[in-house]
Amino acid sequence: MKRLVDTYRGVVKGKSSGLLVSILFHVGIGIVATSVFLVVQQQEEEVIFRPVVVRPPKKMDLIKPTFNIKKPSKPVRQITRITVPRNSVAQPAIEVPDLDGTIGSAVGDLTPGFSVIDAEESLVGGDWGTGFDFVGTFYDFKRDRKGRSVIMDPHQFVGEVAGFVRSGWRPSRFSRFYRSPKQLYAGCFMVPPVKSSVAPAAFDEEETLGYCWLAHYKGQLVYHGDITFRFWGHGDDIMAVRVGGREVLVACWPGSTWSPQESITSAAGGWQSSSAKSRTYSLGNNTAVVGDWITLKKGEPVDMEVVIGEVPGGTFCSMLTVEVQGVEYERNRQQAPILPMFKTTEPSRNLKDGIREWLTLDHADISGGPIFRDIPPSEMAEPVFQTLEVAEPVVRETRTRIWGGSLEAEYVGLIGDKVVLKTPRGRQVRVPFAQLDERERDFVELAETPEFKMTFTKQSSQRIIETTPYLNEVPPKLLDYTFGAKIRQTSARAYNHTIHAELFVFGQQRIDDRKYILLDHLTSSFVPGADAERSYVFKGKPVELMSYDTSQPRGRKYADYLLILTDERGEIIQHSSSANWIFPNLGSLRQLKVGNFLDKTCSRVYPTGPGPKSLYD
Repeated sequence: MKRLVDTYRGVVKGKSSGLLVSILFHVGIGIVATSVFLVVQQQEEEVIFRPVVVRPPKKMDLIKPTFNIKKPSKPVRQITRITVPRNSVAQPAIEVPDLDGTIGSAVGDLTPGFSVIDAEESLVGGDWGTGFDFVGTFYDFKRDRKGRSVIMDPHQFVGEVAGFVRSGWRPSRFSRFYRSPKQLYAGCFMVPPVKSSVAPAAFDEEETLGYCWLAHYKGQLVYHGDITFRFWGHGDDIMAVRVGGREVLVACWPGSTWSPQESITSAAGGWQSSSAKSRTYSLGNNTAVVGDWITLKKGEPVDMEVVIGEVPGGTFCSMLTVEVQGVEYERNRQQAPILPMFKTTEPSRNLKDGIREWLTLDHADISGGPIFRDIPPSEMAEPVFQTLEVAEPVVRETRTRIWGGSLEAEYVGLIGDKVVLKTPRGRQVRVPFAQLDERERDFVELAETPEFKMTFTKQSSQRIIETTPYLNEVPPKLLDYTFGAKIRQTSARAYNHTIHAELFVFGQQRIDDRKYILLDHLTSSFVPGADAERSYVFKGKPVELMSYDTSQPRGRKYADYLLILTDERGEIIQHSSSANWIFPNLGSLRQLKVGNFLDKTCSRVYPTGPGPKSLYD
């Protein structure tokens, strides 16, 4: 009993009683603190946590795998040729999909799985061939073989061309004149009336004035079946065709002061068309000459040459179409047959655009008709197209995430140096920005995109070029536009992330303001605040817009623009446009290339050519 009493006394008076008092005191403080904490938590709380340390992965040495490759026991099967019936030429033309670029390579072998290659194309030829093309060489008769200027007038020039024809089309006749080092590959000869500087520029001879020049094309004429046909053609000023060593068509400008038709006809042994339809129907800017009938045997090639050229300058035209014996053609309002253009390969969509922009619609058919090559369409390999996907709208990154490795909350904003978060229960939490880890700081910085003032810029300068000293004509109006943008940050907060700028510039056809052209597409990147003014300027290369007036307005003019800013995540943060139809169709727009024609849905369309007309209008 005494021990129990002593023990009790120890609890009351000794160290054990002091411990009891301490416990009671701390319990009281805890109750008060809990009350205060609950009241404060109803407003907001400041959470302090340390960034999660991400340890780099341990490096491991990888063992390079080895493979046993078994060589095929048989060679890869090549394309075999299939015999076609004699009457195949009268069958309906097979439509081939429009190709955006040139098919094949300079070698010209088409094998299964060949790709579509983008190449520079012009109305007089492209940089690459398909193996079925005519190779063109350009001569400037105003310069000698070393490029020095020489005296040359239209009379002399026509005489030189006549001498070339009289010699049997020997290129050595031109040896003392300038020959461009660049050659072009042409699968057709369809140049509607355009300015005569088109051909020199295509051969990279932009400084050559558009008169007294000639292009000589050489190739082979072949067909995959027996066929009898004749050419219809017109040249302003020179067009002549030679097949198998004899002239089958001389279709130059008739009755002019310099008489290219008469001179070259005489040089060709007095060649004349045997058709009563010759010089009856409109083609280009004059009338068509009907050539001699030509018969080809299946798969047997014959040499073919074509010369086109310009005498005094001004307008140039070179159009060659085909009439197949026994085939009935649709007729235009003159009751002339709408003949298909001569071609050795299906023209690309870009080339069709270039022709259609200047071609009177009912003068020629650029899609139908025979394709002169020894491989029938049924044996041609299917082209491999690069799939173009419509860009889907970028989905914004969710603003709810795990913060500090444990706190799930939605990002609300940045106030001073505090990040405001919102928990699933609706409570707001403030976290010092400095306590976030690197990924969280990046997230906050990207979410706080700055505001920009976006200004579209365009500068233009007019050029007057001498087209010819021999014609009293008003030269075309040439405007060189330089498009660009100035972007200036207007908000104060620093932003150290890359911004991507994208600028689309549109033009219109003067003949049809419902059709647009993608004139330029520029992309650039910058980091705001890189300089004291927080501004960034970029611009493209000059874009030439030509216009002139004939019976109908021709050429192009500036129309609209779209400027887009995108952050590192791919999110569009701001855009500016001069027209409200462009931005909603951004996905379709991004599939187009500079030079493509489009409508207000940003779908690719054909340009509008001059309206149907005849020489009698």
